[in-house]
Amino acid sequence: MKPTNLKSNPIRDTIIIILILISLAASIALATMIGIELTNRSQGRDFFSTMYLTYVQPPIQVNYDSTNAIQAQELGPANPAPLPSIDPAPARLDFSGIIRSFPDVVAWIVLDNTVINYPVVQGNDNAFYLTHLPNGKEHIMGSIFMDYRNASNFSDKNTIIYGHNMASGDMFAVLNNYYNQTFYEAHPTIKIMTPHNHYTLTLFAAYTINSAVETIPINFNNNQAFKDFITQAIQRSNFNAHVEANNADRLVTLVTCTNFGPPSYRYIVIGRLVNTP
Repeated sequence: MKPTNLKSNPIRDTIIIILILISLAASIALATMIGIELTNRSQGRDFFSTMYLTYVQPPIQVNYDSTNAIQAQELGPANPAPLPSIDPAPARLDFSGIIRSFPDVVAWIVLDNTVINYPVVQGNDNAFYLTHLPNGKEHIMGSIFMDYRNASNFSDKNTIIYGHNMASGDMFAVLNNYYNQTFYEAHPTIKIMTPHNHYTLTLFAAYTINSAVETIPINFNNNQAFKDFITQAIQRSNFNAHVEANNADRLVTLVTCTNFGPPSYRYIVIGRLVNTP
């Protein structure tokens, strides 16, 4: 049987061509967006990696030669590498050098064996560093930053630190893992270093809040209000911690977007600040 000859239909043919062109344009736009995202991510990671390699004194990479003798090779900004996850946290940060180049840096935060190994900056508001790196350059990753209302020396009863939940896993994305007890048990503390002190943040609570209706306090009217905040945080926590916090403590609350709710929801992780010798 001979195939049926389809007559040309100018309107139909034009519509098909238009749909093909639209599909092609959409594919090109998507590929362009992905390319831009990958480029931005790489640039952000390179910036923080170079900053780490420049100001940790000294960054050391350990290799083994053929005789299994340990050799230490110093790295530098001319030899960039992925931002390292390190354990233990760097003990010798060149804060004087950091502050000369990046005057808004107030601390450095490390969650061992994760990508959280970043400087903490503080601006004049809580908007600028959402979209800017510590050098002031606009970037989608932004920075890890302290609430502008806080004292930069962590002397408030509750210091708030913000960071993006990046789909790439960068910045504070990993904090959402505290939804699981197993992750908490593997990562019960966070290290925070300032120009004058080293701290251990002993975590005791993590949960979701609706930022549209709930604010995070920095200071409290009285001891009872502070005690109530701690009690409620422990009751709401997604993990169980055997950590006692009391009125003499200072807290740090880490804040990021959550994976578990609408855009106004935030995931917060709270710990008591302990001086590290």
